[in-house]
Amino acid sequence: MGRRSTRIALDPVKIAAIVADAGVCPSSGQPVEAYGYRGAGRKFRQIVCRYSDGWRITIHLRADGSVSSTRFDLKLVMTAAQAKKVLP
Repeated sequence: MGRRSTRIALDPVKIAAIVADAGVCPSSGQPVEAYGYRGAGRKFRQIVCRYSDGWRITIHLRADGSVSSTRFDLKLVMTAAQAKKVLP
């Protein structure tokens, strides 16, 4: 079984600059929550930022600290009444 990473809370204000350096410019400004995961060698390998408008950005880092990939997710919430209006 592999190593288990622990979630480490990060300062959203400081992480906003790192996210911008990675080429990610969310329209909602600064994240409301940010956390990261360390890999072997105690370096951060993944940073996750959640925004107030439902977006979540995940940045994967190489061992040297450069960005290997980014992922954007949007959480959509629909009530039952809204679903009845749009779904057949």
